[in-house]
Amino acid sequence: MEDVTYPDPKAALIAYLSAHLDVPVASRVPNTRPEAFVRVLLAGGQGNVEGLLSDVAFTVESWDNNEAAAQARAQRIRGLLRKAYAMGGYPVYGHKEWGPPVDLADLSLQWRYTFTFAIRFRPI
Repeated sequence: MEDVTYPDPKAALIAYLSAHLDVPVASRVPNTRPEAFVRVLLAGGQGNVEGLLSDVAFTVESWDNNEAAAQARAQRIRGLLRKAYAMGGYPVYGHKEWGPPVDLADLSLQWRYTFTFAIRFRPI
């Protein structure tokens, strides 16, 4: 049996979103907060499914000083996920979400819209 290489899922999603958004995309809240940014967190998933695919769950947060902008960016990310066929050089074999973006209050006073979804990657 030949070796397969699975993606670093967080790095793949950050690279994909960074190429399509005009705000910073990272896995941590920056020490000096920009006016707007996106945060990507791993949230579990089913792991290996159907023998080879890797099902990975993520939570994405869209932060902004403007509520409408934070919400609109979260909705844009939903659209980007639906049309993704590859991330980080790895084929994408599906996308599933658990609900639409919701406002999650934060002490920073920035608006934060968040939602959780899963992506199925195929290794190479």
